[in-house]
Amino acid sequence: MLTLIIIALIVAVFATISYALALVNTQPPRHAKKLPSGGDNSLPKIPRNLAQLHHMMNPAQFEIFSTALIIARGEGHRFKEHSGQANDKGIDARLYNIYEKIVAVQSKLYAIDNPVTPTQVRDFIGAVTVSEAVYGYFVTTSSFTDAAQRAAHSSRGRVRTIDGLQIEVLLQHRAREVALAYKDVLSFFEDAEA
Repeated sequence: MLTLIIIALIVAVFATISYALALVNTQPPRHAKKLPSGGDNSLPKIPRNLAQLHHMMNPAQFEIFSTALIIARGEGHRFKEHSGQANDKGIDARLYNIYEKIVAVQSKLYAIDNPVTPTQVRDFIGAVTVSEAVYGYFVTTSSFTDAAQRAAHSSRGRVRTIDGLQIEVLLQHRAREVALAYKDVLSFFEDAEA
């Protein structure tokens, strides 16, 4: 009989502890940032892969989207402006880094069989220097030739590259961050129209 009472007490204690843990684990953290009332439905639609990206965007839209890809990497960049157009002097957009310094962005919506050349990278190195940006990102949906990679590497960190494979990884593994960043970037254009 005493054994049954002890077992009943142990079960009651475990049940109480389990209930308390379940209650604690289902409560949102007090410091959690609340999502807008629309939740994820309020996020813009983003491509899931490069094929969708090519289908959904034109080069000007990709220039804007590429800034969201950079921001989604989580290195503290913030959107400043889109400058891509004729005579943009090789810079399609500008970001701020964590030190409030300007970061240049060059974007190329290229087919997979059209890699970025060393001449294009060297031209961008010049554009980064002339614009007084601290560094720049060259983003392409294709790839960089080996010589283009060497040219970027020779800039000693002034030019960072993001190719189609890296974009695929971002779209597949950081989709929420990309969508959030894209929403923030697009809000700059909505504010400008208002």
